Amino acid sequence: MHTLLRRIVRLALAQDDPAVTRFLARVAETGTPAMQLALRATLARKQRPLEPTFAADEAAALAALEATFVVRDRGTRDALLAAIYAAPQDDGPREVYADVLVEDHDPRGELIALQLKRARGDRGTRAREQALLREAGRAWFDGLDRESATDVELRRGFPARARVRQAVLSSPAWATVETLLVDAAFVGGPSLRGLRKLCGVFADQLERIALPNPELDLLAVVGARLDARTALAPTTLALRSPRGNRAWLDEVARSLEDLAKLPLGRRATTLALDGTVDQLPAGLDAMARAPQLTRLELSTWATEDRPPLRWSVMFDAPRGHLVLAWHGRDDLDTFVALPTPLRRLSAQHVGRIRSLEVVAPPRLEPTYVALTRDKVRALVDKWPAMIAARILL
Repeated sequence: MHTLLRRIVRLALAQDDPAVTRFLARVAETGTPAMQLALRATLARKQRPLEPTFAADEAAALAALEATFVVRDRGTRDALLAAIYAAPQDDGPREVYADVLVEDHDPRGELIALQLKRARGDRGTRAREQALLREAGRAWFDGLDRESATDVELRRGFPARARVRQAVLSSPAWATVETLLVDAAFVGGPSLRGLRKLCGVFADQLERIALPNPELDLLAVVGARLDARTALAPTTLALRSPRGNRAWLDEVARSLEDLAKLPLGRRATTLALDGTVDQLPAGLDAMARAPQLTRLELSTWATEDRPPLRWSVMFDAPRGHLVLAWHGRDDLDTFVALPTPLRRLSAQHVGRIRSLEVVAPPRLEPTYVALTRDKVRALVDKWPAMIAARILL
């Protein structure tokens, strides 16, 4: 009888129900001698202590104490978020915030820690990150989707890239966004402290845009008007034709003459134009009008989110290095026809080029590479100014 009773008690205690434990403890004090003996022996071997009981005043004091810590924990989270939004480039507050979330068994803490590691060069966390992001859905967009944000991408645990259709962005969570793609009228917002790349704004909107930090890494503008009275001052100025009209490069060239005197161009060292390899002569002409520019880029789309089509061009003025890169394999004749736009370069253009690099797509047939190399070398040999040129293919 004692053996059977102990087995029943152990089975009941295995459910880890505090109510069962309290009931058995009372039975151990009031039951029959045999039952008391069996229960006391079993309860004594129980690993965790019995849940204590409290008087009414003790329970009230404990509830007040717990409420104090809950408020303090929420205050700690809010304070850390405020520190993150105040200095979005600083990883310190993010690390502390991740620790707090991990202690509370919040999976976002793990995501922040993993993405911070990857930002420092650890490439072994992508699969786990994707699993966490799939489970979270939009929960970690910090409400930006309610302000029309789409295509939100998290980096270092917080939204870092987004597309938006709203003119004014007011949520404090916008502070962590580094790249913003604009699909509508846009005037900025005081919360955009971490913004480094702004793409898709129209030239006639520039005067109305206000940002906490107007010095950007990239500003991609639709249109060629550069004389707007704006405080925005990017290091890379990307200009795109509003109607796909290639003649607009002439307007760009005229506007560039006074670029260094304008706020829009006072920091610009790179000019990215909407064009193809055929516009290389016009691009070099435009660059010559703005001496502070050291780099020219030509691609079909001068924005971060759209890859160039087929060809892109880069000219590094201080090194005199010209790079022609081909990004597709759908038209091999285009690759072989590469020397054609080079023939349009004037002696003045050629005199600025000291080395030429052609970047072919991976796994391109060796026959096409060899044929193009021969054509380019034959053309360069006719340029006296490029006697010392290096051809890389």
